[in-house]
Amino acid sequence: MTSFVLKKALLIIPSLVALSVIVFFLSKIAPGDQVQMFMAVRGSQTDRLSYHQQQKVYSEVYEELGLNKALFYISIKPAYFPDTLYKVIPASKKNVMKAWLRHDQDWEWIQLVFENHEALIGAADFFNDPELAFILTQIKTIHATADLQKARQLAIDLKNSTENNAVNVPHKTRELLSNYFINFLHDQKKTQRITSVFPTLHWHGLNNQYHQWLSKAIRLDFGISLTDGQPVSKKISMAFIWTLSYVIFAYLLSLFLAISLGLYTAYHQNKWQDKLISTSGFVLYAVPLFWLGTLAIVFLTTDIYGKWLHIFPDIGVGSAYESMIWIEKLGEGLPHLILPALLLGMHGAASAIRLVRNTAIVELKADYIVTARAKGISESRMVFRHLLPNTLLPITTALIGGFPGALAGSVVIEVIFNIPGMGRLLFDSIRQMDWPVVFAMVMLLGVFTFIIYLLGDILYARINPKIKYQSA
Repeated sequence: MTSFVLKKALLIIPSLVALSVIVFFLSKIAPGDQVQMFMAVRGSQTDRLSYHQQQKVYSEVYEELGLNKALFYISIKPAYFPDTLYKVIPASKKNVMKAWLRHDQDWEWIQLVFENHEALIGAADFFNDPELAFILTQIKTIHATADLQKARQLAIDLKNSTENNAVNVPHKTRELLSNYFINFLHDQKKTQRITSVFPTLHWHGLNNQYHQWLSKAIRLDFGISLTDGQPVSKKISMAFIWTLSYVIFAYLLSLFLAISLGLYTAYHQNKWQDKLISTSGFVLYAVPLFWLGTLAIVFLTTDIYGKWLHIFPDIGVGSAYESMIWIEKLGEGLPHLILPALLLGMHGAASAIRLVRNTAIVELKADYIVTARAKGISESRMVFRHLLPNTLLPITTALIGGFPGALAGSVVIEVIFNIPGMGRLLFDSIRQMDWPVVFAMVMLLGVFTFIIYLLGDILYARINPKIKYQSA
């Protein structure tokens, strides 16, 4: 048994590493500027600061978040890409520089052009000249254009416009502007080597963003939420408790209904009891959960169609508020979770009943059942000692496969019933682009899924003696 568990646990490790890499890189391509969102949740006001002051604040936060490090232990890129490109901020500027590099392959020239750009912005902030501000807007447009040929055409148009209109700008700024056009529009004379496009491998060591993120994730430190500044772990833990409190009841109900009704219909195969229960299960499973939940709210939580139908409390979690400890919140909210749990449990049992029924019908015809009956073993003992373990295998597979998804939170149920669980938190976080919460949930749910399947493998072997630990 011990060797079986260890073998299964060791097989999980590569999968967890692969999951962590996927989640990390997905978090890096998520939309939005993480630094700007982090500054916003902190309440940092940079509108009145000069450009260079804004860049300084941005750079400090960028470094604080560890974004000034390489993404991974290694990077593979063309030889003309510098190995320190990851230090360029912000991300929009880095993306433009990458695009220009692919076209021109001259990193020194691109650096020079962007330095001229920075100097012009600084001059515009200093003189606060409206005409210069207009030119600056056009130059910003140029440096936001990833297509280098189009950017150069915009620069040519701007150069002609400033020369023809004789824009009145300070002498020092005019020199900067002239140098900018000279450097940006000069003819490239460098000969590009074919070998420069070959990929090169760069080793960045342990001082990289993934290693930093993984080290914190192991300690369950996923940073702070970008919507309210709360620790991500705190938000997820409370949501997990809310979801777990009704999902466990729903799954116990599903298990009870599936086994009892499944065995009952198997014993009454093709009789009216079987047809009634099977048809009801098909209908219940075919009804969308959101529609079933909406009907339940309208008819069972309000007085619209009579007080006698107002059986369950209103939606939500009652008067539970943030300052309460979690046990007080649960005590206040549990009565409101009964109806969602009943719906989720019955909906899950609807398909599992048919699964148990079909398995039980096959098992009832097996030789060991015939032999047990021939020996005079009581029907109840035969069911619990022989039939039930073999019938449990398929339903265990179904329930284990669905449990991680249910624990992630039924988005439909939690949104409709206004339950602050995992599904609702995931829905709100995606809508608000709160990526630290989203990807922390994805990672934790992935880990939990691996653990559940490990427990499932152990449970299979415990339920059915025909399954050997050594054969797994």
